[in-house]
Amino acid sequence: MRNICSIIVYSLFFSISSATEVLGREMNIHDFMEDYTEIAMKKAKKGNSKYLERVLKEIPNMALPDAKEKWTEISQRALETKEYKKSCSTCHKEFKKPYKKTYRKRLVSIPDDLILLFKEIQ
Repeated sequence: MRNICSIIVYSLFFSISSATEVLGREMNIHDFMEDYTEIAMKKAKKGNSKYLERVLKEIPNMALPDAKEKWTEISQRALETKEYKKSCSTCHKEFKKPYKKTYRKRLVSIPDDLILLFKEIQ
């Protein structure tokens, strides 16, 4: 009887654990740009800017503290003007080289809602 109870408890725990998907993910900015931003940009070029707008809202949260204000400004301007490509160029021109040189492997957290949104595409 004790073994049966142990098996039931174990089975219940395992089924609950496997049913709860943990989405949170960390990656470096370069991988984020490839896995999320490039895909979102392609969608925006075809008339669906929903994905790119969500990415632009998230990007300032990935900035280093001393760059966050500027990243926010660039992202907000892109959201307001819909000049998405220009915002990429502006940010890359100012931040890509120093970021790449110093923080290339720095991990950033990707929020669950962004991951779920992009699962719609796949």
